[in-house]
Amino acid sequence: MSSDNKTPPTYRGLRSTDSVDISNIMSLPGVVHGLSSLPYTSELHVQHLMSDVSNKHWVIAEHKGKAVGFIYLSWPNGRWRRVAEIAMGVADNYAGQGVGFSLLKRALHTGFLYLDFERIELVVYQDNVPAITIYKKCGLQSEGSREGQVIREGIYYDSHLMGITREQYLEHQDKI
Repeated sequence: MSSDNKTPPTYRGLRSTDSVDISNIMSLPGVVHGLSSLPYTSELHVQHLMSDVSNKHWVIAEHKGKAVGFIYLSWPNGRWRRVAEIAMGVADNYAGQGVGFSLLKRALHTGFLYLDFERIELVVYQDNVPAITIYKKCGLQSEGSREGQVIREGIYYDSHLMGITREQYLEHQDKI
């Protein structure tokens, strides 16, 4: 785990007090590099994200009383209700320590076995190799690319759509 403690994080649901920690995570250089969030993400923006509890489910990684990572599933209403998208961020000093993998495992489990999704998908930037590795390890498959979808530091980058169906998850879950 983090260099200051070998105790692994605990995992829990979202709390109203998490907005400060999540906005701090979303503003870290490594997270800004991998997410579509802007630098200096405001706590108000995070509170807005947190307010939609009817179509979002969060899992928080907590260490020493602070959120150090998050993942959320979000889904629309109507005919697309059985398809969820994932967004995830892990504090820079916890990256590469299994936190993202653990968050993703929990989100997939909850999404398919409790929220009854048929499909879970995400968009990842082409140069986010650590995230792509985690996604593949959990059974997500590359399904296509979007050329020049995101701008970061004035340069346009491609993104990849990755997804997994319930059937694929059920076949793969004992391997993760």
